Amino acid sequence: MFDYIEQLRKKPIMARRRLAILLAVGLTAVIIVIWVSTLDFGGTGAQDTQTVSTDLAPFEEIKTSFSVFYDSVKTMAEGLFSPAATST
Repeated sequence: MFDYIEQLRKKPIMARRRLAILLAVGLTAVIIVIWVSTLDFGGTGAQDTQTVSTDLAPFEEIKTSFSVFYDSVKTMAEGLFSPAATST
């Protein structure tokens, strides 16, 4: 990977810009395709409470995951920076 980056650095500025634009357009296209694939074009447009709550369940999982991650990092940091850990 680093060799490829070094090869890119040796190329003219126009070639590097062209590659940057192609990568940006490609990544944007992938994001748009993923976004459009999640849209619901059919249906009545009205959702009941059960459907909405199940749709929000993944966000609750993400929130819980970040909470657990934060707590574990906090605990680890407290162990690293406590006076007992820095004794000689």
